[in-house]
Amino acid sequence: MNLKTLLFQSKNHLDFWDLLEQNGGRLLFEEYVALYLKATLPGDTYWLGEDVVPAHIAQIHNFANILKGMRSIGADVVNINNGRAVAYESKWFDKKETIRFAPVSNKLQVIRKTGIDQLIFTTNARRASDQVIEFADEAGFMFQEEWITKEVYDTVKAYIKGQVK
Repeated sequence: MNLKTLLFQSKNHLDFWDLLEQNGGRLLFEEYVALYLKATLPGDTYWLGEDVVPAHIAQIHNFANILKGMRSIGADVVNINNGRAVAYESKWFDKKETIRFAPVSNKLQVIRKTGIDQLIFTTNARRASDQVIEFADEAGFMFQEEWITKEVYDTVKAYIKGQVK
């Protein structure tokens, strides 16, 4: 099932979340996050799995490796606003309450090897592990409680219908 089908077949935001979990979550969640960020963030937002980042922006922010298929050292979504680049990395976990240090630590090189100013993890986890809190203070997080809301659900549905901010 695709994201659009899940959104429009669901009765409400909680029903959608259940359908998302039942249908493998991972890529659907990444798309859900990307569409929400596109609908709400100022500036230009690029879902690196789908969108083409203009060459001049890629050069300014040193995205060469990210855009050559090396997303393992990159992120899923990048927002460019007022010359600042913020990256978003989606992490879906099946039956886990916390995001552990391993998936966070290897992504922190995004900040070190590009012109990205900040890296924010968007996740269905409910919290970060103690090790993440201790050793990854430069990473930001948007946990499940932010994604499961009616506001996000309604925003993504409206964006899909109209494709406008």
